[in-house]
Amino acid sequence: MRKAFIDPNSRILKTHGFVSANDPGDIVIDVPEDFALEPGKWRHDGTDWVEDNGWLWAEYQSRALTALAKTSVTMERIAEAVATGTTVINAPDVVAFTDYRKALRAILSQPRPDVIPDSLPAHPGFPAGT
Repeated sequence: MRKAFIDPNSRILKTHGFVSANDPGDIVIDVPEDFALEPGKWRHDGTDWVEDNGWLWAEYQSRALTALAKTSVTMERIAEAVATGTTVINAPDVVAFTDYRKALRAILSQPRPDVIPDSLPAHPGFPAGT
């Protein structure tokens, strides 16, 4: 008989297989031989398996973090352009770019919403002179 191992706090499926133990404290339940639910994406509510979308939020935040990291060089170029007089800090394209970064940081700092967006905020393009 296969076993499913569930996190005792979140009730999320951690793993399953033909072993008798996993991590100390895991909840262990018997499951059918053909059990094929993907770990991390399902939660056991005490009686049934319920799809859990917590992984979707983590994936969305990961995409936001990657997008934010890609803006760092542009921010350095904006600082240089402002310092050399090529642009000003309140130029509309500079403001749009910094607002984009603010929106990405907000995604990283907020709790999981009820509805997870399909796409990240739109990239506004690169400010002139950067």
